[in-house]
Amino acid sequence: MARVGVLGAGSIGGSAAARFASQGVEVATFDIDAERVAALAADGVAAAANARELAEGAEVIFLALPNTPHIESALAGDDGLRAGLREFGYVEGQTFVLEFRFSSGQRLLTMLMSATRARAP
Repeated sequence: MARVGVLGAGSIGGSAAARFASQGVEVATFDIDAERVAALAADGVAAAANARELAEGAEVIFLALPNTPHIESALAGDDGLRAGLREFGYVEGQTFVLEFRFSSGQRLLTMLMSATRARAP
């Protein structure tokens, strides 16, 4: 089974990471909000120190970031996703349609997604 990296631990990314882990998938996540990442540890989700480390340890990356500037920021720099990229597939989850392609030639699957958190009455 593929090792999955989830970049973003908000409503969509956190839910996806927890679901992957509940199905026995080896999954790690990174988010600029360390508390969100730490909260997923109870679900069996490992924490990556940065986006580069996440990419280095994953066979598939699931991007769960809110918009293009956040994605571009996550890709940049020595600790960015691009620094850890290798040949593998991507799944990009967005709450809106986004036209974004990696110039490095890796495959990118973009899909429209939304998430809600159920609240107890």
